[in-house]
Amino acid sequence: MLLPATTVAGARRTHAPRICRPFHSRLLAADAQAQIYEAYESRDLFVSVFGCVFGHRHSYELGGVDKCTGGPGACGGVVQPTLAGRLVAYGASLAFGEGGGGEWWIVVRNLATGRILHTLPTGFPQFGLNRGIGNAQAIVLKSTGSVAWITGAGVSLGRYQVYAFDTGGQRRLATGPDIDPKSLALAGSTLYWTQAGKPMSAPLH
Repeated sequence: MLLPATTVAGARRTHAPRICRPFHSRLLAADAQAQIYEAYESRDLFVSVFGCVFGHRHSYELGGVDKCTGGPGACGGVVQPTLAGRLVAYGASLAFGEGGGGEWWIVVRNLATGRILHTLPTGFPQFGLNRGIGNAQAIVLKSTGSVAWITGAGVSLGRYQVYAFDTGGQRRLATGPDIDPKSLALAGSTLYWTQAGKPMSAPLH
């Protein structure tokens, strides 16, 4: 008995494995298409953050693990990695310690190609040479590359600020000490967060 051609083709089809990270690594985030993990960087003995897509052999290094403690010297790394299909968004920082300023960015990257789609300051500083205004406290991401985040802005800038980047560019949505830094959520094309105990929302196109 001959099987239909579609059946034979289906029998030969193999599914992408549900893991792309090394077995010795520590999983940080995952969705149906990709994984983010910590592992030792092969050339040096320090821990870095990587991302990979199921069915692809190559992983991309996003940066070092954030270990800033507020002491002297430069520090920084990757925080809040968030997946949306093959895209990842994460905070990347370089802080100089003891009031020396720093740089804080939101990076959106395609893990299938390694291409960086967007590099955005976490906020708009009022003075100095800083890039961004503080580390991301929460990030949400759409598969289109649109992204939103809450940043720790410091007391002088209202403590917390909510930002979005989409087809309309980057904009600040809210600021204040009463923003819940972990309340950011995304449902479809609508952002949600909590301020002064009340639910707030804005579109993310």
